[in-house]
Amino acid sequence: MQYINTYEKILETYGYKPSPVDTEIQDETISFLYVKGDEFVWIEVNKNSAEIERIFVSCSLFWTNESDYGTSGIMLYKDPDEYEKYGLELFEETMKVVDNPLLQELKIAEAHAKNIRWTYETLWPILKSFGYKTKGVGIIDKEIPEDDGEFNLYFEKIEDDIFRENCVWVSTDRFTGKLEVQLGKLRRNLAWENSETLKTLIEEYVREKNNSN
Repeated sequence: MQYINTYEKILETYGYKPSPVDTEIQDETISFLYVKGDEFVWIEVNKNSAEIERIFVSCSLFWTNESDYGTSGIMLYKDPDEYEKYGLELFEETMKVVDNPLLQELKIAEAHAKNIRWTYETLWPILKSFGYKTKGVGIIDKEIPEDDGEFNLYFEKIEDDIFRENCVWVSTDRFTGKLEVQLGKLRRNLAWENSETLKTLIEEYVREKNNSN
């Protein structure tokens, strides 16, 4: 269980102070605000269990549409999932990012370079063999969106509109540097799979899509 005093100690080491004037009491949660200059942290606590439900850390490096407190920052969740993907265990790492954005820039640049090298050397030759084309190449292509907090590459079959369902997204998370590779609607991250496994999975997926059509 995660309680607020654990986070208060970390916030204190980074110079944040509690702002009791801005405490919010709702039906199921109590929200506490901590500030340092223009930066702030909101912590939502469950009224019944006293556990942390979610934390919002303001930060100009990241855009989010998941917050009631602003559009620039990172939201951390007690129970992360596919969409609310950052967990409370990343809180201290988040504070390091806010405190030292240049180090984060270096970390993500290195992670993205590693991810792109794997994509180029392992994934791309297989995609080409199945007739995929490059449609967007991440940081140098302004038509590929980054608002979701990722650097993206996009591949698709172009000879038939129905194959848009077979598009392949390759993304580097701009917060964690994690690589994700998504083939169409296949609910599996293909990142770091070897060539043989990738070929088998893509072959099976394309065959199933052809049979269903």
